[in-house]
Amino acid sequence: MAPVKKQSLTLLQTTVLCGQLLGIVVALSAYMVDLGRRDAVLSRIANDTQSLTITATELTKAVIRGQIIDEQHTAAIQALAIKIDLLKQ
Repeated sequence: MAPVKKQSLTLLQTTVLCGQLLGIVVALSAYMVDLGRRDAVLSRIANDTQSLTITATELTKAVIRGQIIDEQHTAAIQALAIKIDLLKQ
């Protein structure tokens, strides 16, 4: 078997390989930053959604309380109207 010659890289080849490596590192870094931004946006959306859910629940409770109070007032007004009618007779 003949010995294999070790090929040395030229300056241009070395520069191109270093450029490719740098490009890959920059692309991976950009991808990681983009994932971090997406994660932050998703976390913010989750927090906002939870806040909106709590607000909607509180508003629903307030509407129900308001309806109950309105029904009580209507019943009280009807009772007063009946009493007034009885006093008029």
